Amino acid sequence: DSGAVMGQTLHAVTDGIASGTVKLNRITPEEDWEGCGAGNGVQRCLLPWEYLLPQEPGWYRLKIFLSLTNPNTQAQSAEFQVLPSPDACGVCGGDGSSCLGCDGVLYSGLELDLCGECGGSNACVGCDGVPHSGTVEDVCGVCGGDASSCTGCDGIPRPEGPMKKDACGNCGGSDDSCVKPPRVGLLPFPVTYTCVGRLTKFYWEAPSNRSSADHMALCEASLPPFYIPIGCTTVLQAFSGPAGEALLSARELAIPGEYELRYLVRQKPVPNKALAVDFVVASTAQVTVLKADDPSCELLGYSVSPTSSEYCMGARVRLRWAVSEASEDRGLSTAVLGVVQGEGHDAATCYPPCSDTRDGCEFCYHRLCPTGTDCARSGDVTLSVAASGGGVGTSGL
Repeated sequence: DSGAVMGQTLHAVTDGIASGTVKLNRITPEEDWEGCGAGNGVQRCLLPWEYLLPQEPGWYRLKIFLSLTNPNTQAQSAEFQVLPSPDACGVCGGDGSSCLGCDGVLYSGLELDLCGECGGSNACVGCDGVPHSGTVEDVCGVCGGDASSCTGCDGIPRPEGPMKKDACGNCGGSDDSCVKPPRVGLLPFPVTYTCVGRLTKFYWEAPSNRSSADHMALCEASLPPFYIPIGCTTVLQAFSGPAGEALLSARELAIPGEYELRYLVRQKPVPNKALAVDFVVASTAQVTVLKADDPSCELLGYSVSPTSSEYCMGARVRLRWAVSEASEDRGLSTAVLGVVQGEGHDAATCYPPCSDTRDGCEFCYHRLCPTGTDCARSGDVTLSVAASGGGVGTSGL
């Protein structure tokens, strides 16, 4: 670019050749001019002074001049770079480090780990990813933790889950009696009466700590709150599960009057004190037994119940229902099955077509007698439990 012809980088074209090929940096013995045979004009051997040998690394450009003494440029190439000689890794201008392992061996592939150890496995790195931090996981699997996340009420950490107190405050217990006392009641709930000679259903709920001696009895309402053989009739014993249904027989409901359905539990012994009674009442339900010809007896033909006491969320709930034979078709045509929140449970979130009422979230699901159909007086219905709902109980009609 200075305008002067570069002496040793010049290649003179002679013999009227209009084009040809010239190699840059001819340095092998085979390419030396002394080893060349007779030239063919275009690919002839170069004389020593014709070598295009840049003397040092840098950026260069090729040019064509009119003559050896005329520095006027007739054509030139784009710039090209001449790099230093290749290093041991084959990298032009390299320092030999690109393929050198930390052990000083070419192509060994070994590198320093985060702890500065050649070919190491980061043994000094804590669970927080910081070298030499000394941070480790606790027994609960928490990095840098103090084992409190899985330590239970007994003070022992358990990776599979801490021991917890039950509803009554017992560490590791399964007693729910403090929040779920025994319950009994007539069906169809919420009626409190039945009729002489009529088979009558009742429901029961029991805590997890119940005794095998727990039982239910139908007693005269005027009797003291404990079991008395005279005036009480045992109606259910040796039951299992958290809840269920049973029957009061026609024999047990033979006389009109006021009664109580009682859930009886064995009384705990009191030291140095004689027990007057073995069983005391834990829960009661009023039961009025009417005469068979009482008009209210006709209404007891209504009933509704699920086929199971437990369902998985999202599963279908199958219900059985029946209406009184004494009911009019006109009233039956407007009746619907409803699902309402169970007593003693947190309120469920309403979902369409639910409506919030004073008594909670009510879901009117199924019309018993759709317009234009014959009105049946009993049947089965399968409900789909919405994913957003909570625990529900079946309502009356």
